[in-house]
Amino acid sequence: GAVLGNSNFIKNYLFGFSVSIFATLLLYTISMFFELPLNAFTILVVLYAPALAMIYRAYKKKNLSVFKMEPDDYKIMLISLFFLFFVVNVMLTHNTLFVSNGTYFYSKYYTIVKSIEKYNNFPFYAPYSAQGEQLFLVDSPAMFSHIAFVKAFFPFVHPVLFYNYMSAFILFLTILGVSLLIRECVKGINPYLAALGGSAVGLSFIFVQFLE
Repeated sequence: GAVLGNSNFIKNYLFGFSVSIFATLLLYTISMFFELPLNAFTILVVLYAPALAMIYRAYKKKNLSVFKMEPDDYKIMLISLFFLFFVVNVMLTHNTLFVSNGTYFYSKYYTIVKSIEKYNNFPFYAPYSAQGEQLFLVDSPAMFSHIAFVKAFFPFVHPVLFYNYMSAFILFLTILGVSLLIRECVKGINPYLAALGGSAVGLSFIFVQFLE
């Protein structure tokens, strides 16, 4: 988020996460074309080394404003985490997938995890997916490899529990994103109202899941 200049913390945070998806695609491309083994070290170098280098550069120049949180951002983060707390306490289990169609999506994610753990490479397809030998090149590199690459750093965490953790994190990003959208559309809105609006929209997906 440092490339945005004088921007708020939430916008930098969301933008930084978005850029990390492109880093995931870069790692996927390099591993496929150059047969780079996928392990915790290579994933760390490609995904996190550039970010650490930028942080170190900002530290040397004493320009750490990107990490500064304004009072409005602090209020929105606090309220978002408060509402999220009531949801994640039922989401974070190791024996139940919380997300709708979780089995289908989880199978794609877990195929990548097992391939990295056993063979240090990215799978080309999942023979047991719904459509047989469906190519993983369609959606898996962007949607699922990002989560699987992070999982490589936490081999001791149950894969189902880790997937539910990531689902809760995506929900948190959704709440922040909606809050940011409300603030951009309604200039000068009270940050508490923006946070409540973001929480209402984000948590509505969870309520629908409960009804299912």
